[in-house]
Amino acid sequence: MSDETPLYVTKPFLPPLEEFIPYLEKIWDSKVLTNGGPLHAQLEEALCAYLGVEHLALFCNGTIH
Repeated sequence: MSDETPLYVTKPFLPPLEEFIPYLEKIWDSKVLTNGGPLHAQLEEALCAYLGVEHLALFCNGTIH
């Protein structure tokens, strides 16, 4: 390894962009870019089904940058 080659401590794994395009189109169509949008509700419903619970709430504490 040369001195010019970066050593990544963390490096995100990103799936192909083509997989995200349909989600981005839904976001653009709904014009909802914050929590409470259709994809947020869809994720909550899917997590309820997966976890076998009746209620679940996703939220952020407001300190995320």
